[in-house]
Amino acid sequence: MIEPKIGTWVLSSLARLIQPVAVTLGLKFFVEGVDREHKDWFRKDSLVLRVTGPAPRFEAGGQVRYKFEVMVMMTDLEKDSENGFLTPNRMGTLLALLSNVIPVYDGVVQVGCLDFDRTAPEPIRVANFGKIDPHTEVVQSAIVAKYEITL
Repeated sequence: MIEPKIGTWVLSSLARLIQPVAVTLGLKFFVEGVDREHKDWFRKDSLVLRVTGPAPRFEAGGQVRYKFEVMVMMTDLEKDSENGFLTPNRMGTLLALLSNVIPVYDGVVQVGCLDFDRTAPEPIRVANFGKIDPHTEVVQSAIVAKYEITL
């Protein structure tokens, strides 16, 4: 049977995991589709969380395997005096965070864990982008990960 709140549980669990790390890295954090975006957020170093899914797969014994694709995209407004390794260092920290099994909570109780999708040929990767505006030194990087959880 489908759990109707699994998408909410996964999204909120990921947000609670990532938000304090984003703040420590000096990034404004928001969740796409939940937080109301403000233009000024994109004038600061920021991190956005996007979750696609769930995509349910029905298994024997009445279990359901839910698949999710998670993307965290960082926008780094480079300043001339900044360290050029700041972006890769931040992405490395986030990559390490997302490379672990991720507990999923229903708000209070842990209901399971997100683990890498065992059928995905590339379960996690970093994608780097160049400038997005010819008048602003902006660098963007994203981590795309494919997870699954069985309930």
